[in-house]
Amino acid sequence: MQFAEVARGHGDLPFAERCRREADRVRQNIEQNGWDGAWYRRAYFDDGSPLGSASNPECQIDSIAQSWSVLSGAGNDGRSRMVWRLWISAWFAAIMN
Repeated sequence: MQFAEVARGHGDLPFAERCRREADRVRQNIEQNGWDGAWYRRAYFDDGSPLGSASNPECQIDSIAQSWSVLSGAGNDGRSRMVWRLWISAWFAAIMN
């Protein structure tokens, strides 16, 4: 959404609208394809299997994807809060062991 604001500030309203539409499309795709029911996945392998998913034995809750959802503001608010709490809990558990 920041590109849209910059374009609007420069008076380029058609490009600002395009940026807003594309940001909405990306956000919808991430929510539809990146959320596994517990947290945001980090990536997909070439075979289509997820990395950073609740179903993975390693890299289960990846900080990059969870941080992105919070810092970008593009993640679903409720999900972002939930995964941030989960990530913090997992981080504290790891350093306390």
